[in-house]
Amino acid sequence: MSTIIGFVGGGGIGLLLNQYINLLRYSDAGVAVLAIAIVVSILDYASASIRERIL
Repeated sequence: MSTIIGFVGGGGIGLLLNQYINLLRYSDAGVAVLAIAIVVSILDYASASIRERIL
């Protein structure tokens, strides 16, 4: 969600992704998308583990 907000003007990683795309630096944009996917996956796994322990 923060990527989408940043992409449309809120700053953050979406802004970086938008700049890479505008500068035609597609390999850098791909790395940014991969980094986003990895971080989201790790946080989702950690969140699920914490919720499982609490509940």
